[in-house]
Amino acid sequence: MHSILRLAAATGFAAGAVLPCMGQNFPAKAITVVNTQAAGGPTDVTMRYIAQKMAENVGQSVLLESRPGGGGSVAAVYVKNAVPDGYTLLLGSVATFAVNVSLIAKLPYDPVKDYAPVSSLWSSPTMLMVAANSPAKSVGELIAMAKKKPDALSYASSGFGTTGHLGGAMLAAAAGSSMVHVPYKGSNEIMNDLMSGRVDLYIGSYASVTPLYKAGKIRLLGAVTQKRNPAVPDLQTLPEMGYPDIHFDSWFGVVAPARTPATITQRLRDEMARAAQSPEVIAKFAEQGTFTAISSNPAEFGALIAAEIPRLARVVKISGATAE
Repeated sequence: MHSILRLAAATGFAAGAVLPCMGQNFPAKAITVVNTQAAGGPTDVTMRYIAQKMAENVGQSVLLESRPGGGGSVAAVYVKNAVPDGYTLLLGSVATFAVNVSLIAKLPYDPVKDYAPVSSLWSSPTMLMVAANSPAKSVGELIAMAKKKPDALSYASSGFGTTGHLGGAMLAAAAGSSMVHVPYKGSNEIMNDLMSGRVDLYIGSYASVTPLYKAGKIRLLGAVTQKRNPAVPDLQTLPEMGYPDIHFDSWFGVVAPARTPATITQRLRDEMARAAQSPEVIAKFAEQGTFTAISSNPAEFGALIAAEIPRLARVVKISGATAE
């Protein structure tokens, strides 16, 4: 499942003259999706659901290859340099395609110029949470506490430039105040300190806290997304509550190398959407309960990337985050 495909280009290969013809019988062989994250993780597992169904539909293997490292740069550069024929794709996140632009100095790839968008695939519900015994019963009360005593509240994250860090910076900016950022190495440490009161709040994935929430050990104050989480449909989003600038949709999607013919990227998008909308994959998403399936055409996904880069650049600047 992790084999690597390499295609050699002949000297003088004219992409514009040859590649458009490939769309007529695409795909004619295995497709490799290169993941920025480690094998066996939630992103890898989720993509396998789609890849397996897609392979059944098109009659060709869809292989997953993990190339973690460099905040996603290792995989991104590999796919950037691949032949633009639709057989080598990049699976990345909002960090890969938007946050890294302003987070990593001398980023070795350009999310807009170096790739042809294919489609967004899913998003990870992000929540604002506090301990069950926190005095903050709502987002409004939490913001009021931050305003009353700058730097009195602390927020956890899994590192600089992560969802927790940037989400906390958004919240502090909305409060017009300041809070103390406390980075951790893992989610277990975050949850232990959140429940014990050593840290006041955390913005992170619903998946990482579902058991604690159901056990009544943490309180969810709102979804830090633009749409409600189907797993907690009664929980309002922060934009719904009157905080339009506080949303961090942790989305994932696929791109191809720049100059990949539009006929091929559209075919890939259609097949991924068909796989994601199949009863089998829908059931897997529901069983997993950690991601929400989404889909967009190449133009829509390209527009999302282009819009998120400057929006999140402002948040990165406010947070003071830099790649470690």
